[in-house]
Amino acid sequence: MNKLSKKDFAQRVDEYRALYPGRTLYFTEDGNCFLEKSPCEDHARKTKQKWVESPAEVANIPTDESTGWTKEEAVAFLKESELDDNMDYQLVKDLVKVLELTPVSNSKDNLLVALEEYKMSLTVKQPE
Repeated sequence: MNKLSKKDFAQRVDEYRALYPGRTLYFTEDGNCFLEKSPCEDHARKTKQKWVESPAEVANIPTDESTGWTKEEAVAFLKESELDDNMDYQLVKDLVKVLELTPVSNSKDNLLVALEEYKMSLTVKQPE
């Protein structure tokens, strides 16, 4: 286990806060982020480290309660992102859900295909 410095830990929390606004997040000392408490507790117990809950910040914009994203945030994030196999599965799954896409299956490859098709549809110019 590599415990992060306070500065690095705070930076990691900020990064995940930006990805998951409005969500309660759970972190272990090594900087791993979890969207649910139970997996965080399991990881902390197995690796003999402490964990902390980072409560959701109150937002005045409507978000998908299970993901913490607004559709506008998801679209903006998608436009700026390179879609590849290195993306976090939960992040990919959350984007698909918020954008109300219907992939063939919930495999990461199919989710990425659905996101790529949606992203391409955003860049296609509409006839005037």
